[in-house]
Amino acid sequence: MKLLLEELRDSEEPQAALLELLRDTINAEQEHIYKAIASLVYRTGDSLETQLSERLDLLDTFIQNQGDVEEVQRPQEILNELNSLIHLPLKLTNNQLRTLADDAYELEDDLREMIEIQLTKINLTRMIGAIEYRLEQPLSLNNNELAEMEWSEVEKEVLDAADQALETRLEALAGENGQLARDLESALKREPVKIWNDTANARLLLGLAQGVRSGFDARTHQQVKQVFARFQYIYLEAQSLVNREAEELIEEVMDHFNAAQDALQSAWGEAKWREGRAHATLADFGPATDILGDDLADTSPANLPDESRETLINELGRLRMTEIQRQLLLSAITEQWVEYLTKVEALRVSIGLEAYAQRDPLVQYRRQASEMFQVLMSDIRSQVVSRVFAYQPRRWNASPLGAVEAANTVSDTAQKSKPTKTKKKRKRHKKK
Repeated sequence: MKLLLEELRDSEEPQAALLELLRDTINAEQEHIYKAIASLVYRTGDSLETQLSERLDLLDTFIQNQGDVEEVQRPQEILNELNSLIHLPLKLTNNQLRTLADDAYELEDDLREMIEIQLTKINLTRMIGAIEYRLEQPLSLNNNELAEMEWSEVEKEVLDAADQALETRLEALAGENGQLARDLESALKREPVKIWNDTANARLLLGLAQGVRSGFDARTHQQVKQVFARFQYIYLEAQSLVNREAEELIEEVMDHFNAAQDALQSAWGEAKWREGRAHATLADFGPATDILGDDLADTSPANLPDESRETLINELGRLRMTEIQRQLLLSAITEQWVEYLTKVEALRVSIGLEAYAQRDPLVQYRRQASEMFQVLMSDIRSQVVSRVFAYQPRRWNASPLGAVEAANTVSDTAQKSKPTKTKKKRKRHKKK
């Protein structure tokens, strides 16, 4: 977020600059999505080629072995055996079944074509389903038509369709009259921005990144509003860091971290001071008052000089931050230590087998345990660093500024309430 705020700082037209930044953000995200889709398409092509080669080899082996079978089999049994071998449900006509039983070599070309088409359809269905899930919208493609094409043509058709879908999404969100422009306009009408500072920009950036869609709860069948992420800023931020020197980036990150630590320390100190203003004396604040000396221990918080009050607030914040850092460190050590003990126990059991390989179990145990301990220390450091940067005293969620999207359609059976069951009353027979 810091990098984004720096780009918006000192802009002459803040609203236009914000919309331009949002368009760049979506462009960067879509470049990443397109690369992932292209990689999936190329991997699917390689996988299809491998699968096809394996199945055709199995088909050749099956046809060659048919001549060696002395037992007379029914045509359907032969087909079932072939389907079980190649793991595909081939379907043959009656004439093809008779040909398969009499002379399988005559049917080889047809079988090869069937295998190729079925494998292509299976891989196409999986690939397009994954792409549509990633794009969150269907592609205007016909799987049956694609299965008849060469794979190079399939790749072109799928990538063109994905590119068109991404372009449509970009214009719908960040076009001249797109959803983001309308949401920003309505947000500024509700809460006009008098001063375009980092706080205002951060609120708008976080809010516009989220949308609200209406849907139906599957359990209660009631309409609910769901908050969802429309796009991520991380891809644009990553692009801005590509050509940065590592030393410069580390220094900037540490400066930002130290500034955040100071801000948190000040905020915690102010919070603790407000909580303790009702105390009778400063001694009730605990160890933090030691920094002021014994002379002010019996002084009322209301009578404390401004300079001493600032000193006390800083100390209260420092102690609270120290406590938080200690908790983060202990939680990381505890989690990693438990996992380490589990691995060491597994190592102790497995090392016993080293004796069968004519190795000294004790030497092997010491060597591997030492390596595992070094990994433990590295994992603890990594977890502490990641949690320190992600720690928040209280989770804050930005209010989504996106307009509520149309509700999802629900089938008639889901909308209809279940009929209530009425118990039949038991009739009593009157005694005559």
